[in-house]
Amino acid sequence: MPIRSHILGGLTFAMMTATASFAFAQGADVKIAVPVEPANIDGCNTTVNGINTIVKENIVETLTVLDPNDSKVLPRLATKWEDQGNGTWRISLREGVSFHDGKPFNADAVVKAITRMQSTGVTCLDRTKIANVKLTATAIDHKTVDIHADPAQVLMPVFLSFMGITGPDTSPTELSRAPVGTGPFQFVSWDGDGVKLKRNDNYWGKKPEVENATYVFRGESALRAAMVKTGEADF
Repeated sequence: MPIRSHILGGLTFAMMTATASFAFAQGADVKIAVPVEPANIDGCNTTVNGINTIVKENIVETLTVLDPNDSKVLPRLATKWEDQGNGTWRISLREGVSFHDGKPFNADAVVKAITRMQSTGVTCLDRTKIANVKLTATAIDHKTVDIHADPAQVLMPVFLSFMGITGPDTSPTELSRAPVGTGPFQFVSWDGDGVKLKRNDNYWGKKPEVENATYVFRGESALRAAMVKTGEADF
């Protein structure tokens, strides 16, 4: 089970279930006040401030995760990775995982997500984490994918912690405002009341205590603090 290291605002709601300083009644709703409304919440931009607060680990997950204590690479959607030589890594994928829209998480979905990230059809800022490296993903079987890097990358398992795996039906040419992933929360809506997420009750990992979460956008730090003080927001 991956260690979920962030707490609300690089934060992941799943971590709140494992952190002693936060206690919620089962089915609780939370509201989070954040500084800036992003232009998109695409799963290919999970390294971008403002987008990652909402998307990364909550909605869209990565193949690996870095332990916050020592940066050791740990499993997430990938359970094992092996260097095959000549720039190719063989990745074994977790069983029993599905996307929020019901599509299966498998090798073909990983190939589509990595191909989209490499494409110039969308402005994928996660791609800047592997600048000047070309990745080619090939499905070996249902739960095995080979990822070839040119030039070869000994740090490929670390790179996998930066790549959000989006649903296979994600547009290859447009940035998303309604991301689909495999995470503990799924997207509900984005309107004048903010971005709303709900718990993914089919999540493969530990079920979060929080049932519904809303991100609201308030530019003034004093206003955000006042919202928490008065109970209008939780974080």
